[in-house]
Amino acid sequence: MASASVSGTVSPTLEQLMNRFVDGDERAFGELYERVAPALLAKLSRTARDSEQARDVVQSTFLKVFRAKDKYERGAAVMPWISVIAKRTLIDEQRPLGARHEVLSHDGQLPEVEPTAHTQPDVEELLRLRAALEQLPQNYRDAIELTKVSGMTGSEAASALKTTSAAIKQRVHRGYELLRQLLVPLGDNSTPAAV
Repeated sequence: MASASVSGTVSPTLEQLMNRFVDGDERAFGELYERVAPALLAKLSRTARDSEQARDVVQSTFLKVFRAKDKYERGAAVMPWISVIAKRTLIDEQRPLGARHEVLSHDGQLPEVEPTAHTQPDVEELLRLRAALEQLPQNYRDAIELTKVSGMTGSEAASALKTTSAAIKQRVHRGYELLRQLLVPLGDNSTPAAV
């Protein structure tokens, strides 16, 4: 059901926005984010360790939604789909380090985008990250998408890509290193925010 706005015009449903996004309208993704992120953040804030983790999970969730748009089944309810992605992302974030299957940084933690002062991640940052992911060599991109975006374990990704778990870990680590280089703003020699 479409919702009415204050001006009397009818806002598109979440499903309509998702369909437009799947069809290539990236502005629809921004509107979807603006409508869903606050409620998702409120829900996650009740179960996350702290508000920073809840913001990180929202940002990671929308990155996964962005990357998985081709997997969205037209007509399916959007909120339950996004909620499942968010729940899996939160579980991954709360999993003890020893139980994680991939090691993506020198200290063994999954690198994440640093939280900003505002509660909502920047859609521009998500678009920039997506563009950087597209520049990675295929084997690095596949390893990152399967483990970080799709939530596969290292061994599941290794099976899908017909390689070893060690190779997946190495590809993900090297992929993140390349992403960090790609995301450094021109003329800025400082270390970029973790991806």
